[in-house]
Amino acid sequence: MWRDARQGAANREHRRPTRGRRGLGVKAIEHGFSAQFYRFDELKIVLKTDAHLPPARLRRRKYLSTSLLIIDELGFEPMSREEASLFFRLVAYR
Repeated sequence: MWRDARQGAANREHRRPTRGRRGLGVKAIEHGFSAQFYRFDELKIVLKTDAHLPPARLRRRKYLSTSLLIIDELGFEPMSREEASLFFRLVAYR
């Protein structure tokens, strides 16, 4: 399937953090903190793959061990009950 070059560029741009989120992450790193950026749809996949892990092993995951976790597009993605439970688990463990 042929894709327009502008469409590809738009998709790549959509995957990048916006200037404000990027600036927040850069400031955190400049002050000695670790920062991690996730789009919510990517984070849901990671949370589902780690759903079977006990809390002690989850603590070693990058999304739990980083100082600043930036989650983009949280309000734009629908969540099932299972996904909401996994997201609550993430927030509760942090």
